[in-house]
Amino acid sequence: MSVVESVFLSKLGKNSQGCVFRGHADSRWKLHSAATRRLIRYFNQDESVMEEFFFAQMHLVYLRTVLIDPAREFGFDVVDGRKMSDLQLLARLQGYGAATVLLHFSRNPLAALWNACEENDLDGKVVFLDLEDREHFSPVSSEEAEVTSEELLFQLTERGSHAYIGATDVEHGSKGNHCRDDFWVTGWPLIPAAAQRSIEIRSEDKERIRRELCEMYGYLDAAPGVDVQRFSVTNGAQFQLPMIDDPEFSQLQGNQCYVKGDYLGAISHYDKGIACAPDVGGLYFSRGNAKAEAGNYKGAWADYDAAIRCEEKERGDGEGMYVTFDKHLWRVFFNRGNAKTVLGQLDCALADYDEAIRLAQRFGVRYSWFFLNRANVKQLAQDFHGALKDYDEAIRIGNIDARFNKGNALVMIGRFDEALQCYETSVNDGDNRAGVLCNRKGVEGILSKLGSRGYKVRPPRFKEQAERLMVEVSVKTSPSKVFTEFYYFLGMIGNTGNAGTAVTVKAGEMPIGKGLPGGAGYQSWPGFIVLVRGEEW
Repeated sequence: MSVVESVFLSKLGKNSQGCVFRGHADSRWKLHSAATRRLIRYFNQDESVMEEFFFAQMHLVYLRTVLIDPAREFGFDVVDGRKMSDLQLLARLQGYGAATVLLHFSRNPLAALWNACEENDLDGKVVFLDLEDREHFSPVSSEEAEVTSEELLFQLTERGSHAYIGATDVEHGSKGNHCRDDFWVTGWPLIPAAAQRSIEIRSEDKERIRRELCEMYGYLDAAPGVDVQRFSVTNGAQFQLPMIDDPEFSQLQGNQCYVKGDYLGAISHYDKGIACAPDVGGLYFSRGNAKAEAGNYKGAWADYDAAIRCEEKERGDGEGMYVTFDKHLWRVFFNRGNAKTVLGQLDCALADYDEAIRLAQRFGVRYSWFFLNRANVKQLAQDFHGALKDYDEAIRIGNIDARFNKGNALVMIGRFDEALQCYETSVNDGDNRAGVLCNRKGVEGILSKLGSRGYKVRPPRFKEQAERLMVEVSVKTSPSKVFTEFYYFLGMIGNTGNAGTAVTVKAGEMPIGKGLPGGAGYQSWPGFIVLVRGEEW
């Protein structure tokens, strides 16, 4: 019995019928596509990057920016006068050694064995997949083969499967380079271990196996064409990926830093994206959010201004990279309102919240925190009646913080019975936070002092000695019962944090970036004092 038969063919068994095979010269290699390996190398060989939220989208930008678009510019997508689809072009480049998202397999197990027997000092292995396993694999239809790579891979990710395409489906794209036994399987997301089988090839057997494959089966290395080969080989997984000057890739890197709380790193990547595409509003918006989280509110304000200017341009001429940003423009105004609030520009903040609410309602969006934040700013501006109206709307939509803040607003204008009702309703609904209990006790104390007597309330104002807002209440009493009492209240709950980033899409193509979470909430405001004086009127 030959070595090929004893160490390999005899182990395949009957269950290998209908499988496709791939040889790894090093048995430690994982079933990662060359694109995945190249991106990992781009991030200093840190494999944990695969777990990052935006790593899948980076594949799409890499394929388009580094491989597909340049290959089309060089004319590598035309064979025999016919233009290839993205998938056909990737399969062609894959055959010449380019680092694509596809994994090359063969129906011929001996072809995989030949590749597994390279590098004689290492153990190798042959990996095989059962393409009839419909839980993990599905063929690409002729219609699907014609869509862009971004559309196809997005669809695959959505349905959680791996697609495969054969040489006969690639048609003219494989002419002269591949046989009908060749198959390409998408390698991202990673193919689960449950869908893989393998046979180990010992290093000491490799030389004899290759010799037998040459003598008994006529195996020789192929020699592909020159121009496409040079382009593909220089874009192989073994070559360092150059800096990708693509605004979407920079945004994805920035987003990746943002979700980890590295806001300065995010800003740095957004800077690069803006340098490549200074008219893209989504990049300014993302950078503004990162600056806000880092505490640079003036810088955030400036970036939100720039995002709005870009959007106005895009709506004017109908062009632009982020064609759906208009639907999310309310986010920019809302977040700018937050920045202006922190900087004390209350009237400007209110104008932004008004515009955010108006724009959002055009698309059926109505969040309770729209009204909570606007009410808070109105209360700071001492428009208490306007604040109460917004708090009621926020409560109606389901915001529990709004009820506490509404109670505070009622205290400041002397409507103590209603304030007590707000606090008690919060407690009855299960809100036992210290602020609710403390302020309820304060109102109860005030009401016990007032009794049924008449009282007057002065508008809230800052007292220098108190260093916080004070509400003065004058209670009618006899000269013999003059008194002065202080009641301390915890301040209102701060504004809800910034709205998350909008979904960004390239004009005419599929989404390449997922939205980011909203920002952290803003700090609550200092408490206030109610001074109750029993006086003779």
